[in-house]
Amino acid sequence: MLKTNRGEGKFGIIMILVIVAAVVYVGFKWGYASWDAATFEEELNQSIVYWTSHGAPTEQNAIIEIMQKAEASNIDLYREDIEIEVRNEGKFMLINIYWETPLSFPFDYTYYLPFTVERTVQKN
Repeated sequence: MLKTNRGEGKFGIIMILVIVAAVVYVGFKWGYASWDAATFEEELNQSIVYWTSHGAPTEQNAIIEIMQKAEASNIDLYREDIEIEVRNEGKFMLINIYWETPLSFPFDYTYYLPFTVERTVQKN
């Protein structure tokens, strides 16, 4: 005979529902941050394709454009997060971007989700 007379089955179902709700909640938080990062990377790729065919901008103008694209993608990006290095007598521009997106959870817990983008632009 099943032991549902004292409520053991109901407690198990409630625990499973709580766990499923927590997984869905974390999934949405993680998913939104990843979606914003993917949007930013796509916008950055479009700029790099343009820079490759039409010539790369100066380092300062590239930083400004990268920060504008990050802001449009809901990413808090700071100047310190962007590293641009020019190599081979100005023929190549290496762009390294690193940022962390804070994911706030109940009970005053914050997880910082790291993202990195590395791209190379050949200057004309």
